[in-house]
Amino acid sequence: MTFLISDGKTYRGINHYLKKPLAQAVKEFAALSDKIDPKLSRLDPQKTLQRLRGQCLIVRTFAGWFLRTIHFRALTDGRPVTGLAKAAWKWAFRRPTTKFAGSRRPRRILRVAVLPFEEQHSVDATRMENCKAAFVYEDPADAKVKYFGACLWYPYRNAILEKLSGKYGVAPDDRENKNNIRH
Repeated sequence: MTFLISDGKTYRGINHYLKKPLAQAVKEFAALSDKIDPKLSRLDPQKTLQRLRGQCLIVRTFAGWFLRTIHFRALTDGRPVTGLAKAAWKWAFRRPTTKFAGSRRPRRILRVAVLPFEEQHSVDATRMENCKAAFVYEDPADAKVKYFGACLWYPYRNAILEKLSGKYGVAPDDRENKNNIRH
């Protein structure tokens, strides 16, 4: 799964806005969350000072992660100071603004799940028609040379290779061959 985020003109992958891969950022975020969870669970959100203490703990814990993970120039059209100042102003005073970092409208997130092309259930017929490469093999059942489109080889390769190794056996280990060679 990936996230596509609007930059006001088009959608960009979330990794465009990150300094590290999304999977790594999420793992780090989850580890930090697990680390502070026991401390936060002891606090009472109904009490003002404890709620403030919890907010400070969250900011102190995640500020470093945020600075190490978010690519501010990409997020703010190359103007991190003015873009972040506008975002802070908007957050502090809760004024609805239609612009963020210049001429961009507020971001909307579009969630997209991408299935691997090699999966049997996601094979695209048009791509199969345009597939230029092929794997050539001998069919052990009738000893005829056949070919298989490289675009669809992955899901079927194990069954084909198993039949071939059943007919011809397994190639010997190179270390065994080196020991049998006489000099």
